[in-house]
Amino acid sequence: MRRRPTAARSRRRGSSCRPGASAKIPLIPDHQIKAGFEYNITPNWRFGLNVSAFSSSYFRGDESNLNRKLPAYYVMNLTTKYQVTKNLEIFGLITNLTNNRYATFGTFAETGAVAGNLSINDPRTTTLAQPLSVYAGLTYRFGADPVPMAPEPIIRKY
Repeated sequence: MRRRPTAARSRRRGSSCRPGASAKIPLIPDHQIKAGFEYNITPNWRFGLNVSAFSSSYFRGDESNLNRKLPAYYVMNLTTKYQVTKNLEIFGLITNLTNNRYATFGTFAETGAVAGNLSINDPRTTTLAQPLSVYAGLTYRFGADPVPMAPEPIIRKY
């Protein structure tokens, strides 16, 4: 009895559209880890720290995985909140606490003149991440706690 070819057998024979066994999708790191904590220093004051780490990934447009990768990186953020009154909260946030310089995106561009006297010599281009940044603010909630609304009836009679 003769077996009919299936899609799985065709792929095993070496279809030209099948990526290699070790092909990686560009811009997706093999490994990511994220961890953080929040700690109540006092009943009104909360402090938090979180860290995210990413392994290297290929540039967008490098589906063949033949070129150099974007380097691995980590970023650390710090948060704090202080509840002054029932309605008033003060908060702060520091992003990229260690001020790491890293790229979050990479692709290829045409080389040559770009604008005026500027030119691109290397076709690899990257987008750098945000440097150390500090934010602060306050949240004020007006009035008493909102009263929950009564659920609407499923069937309305008019």
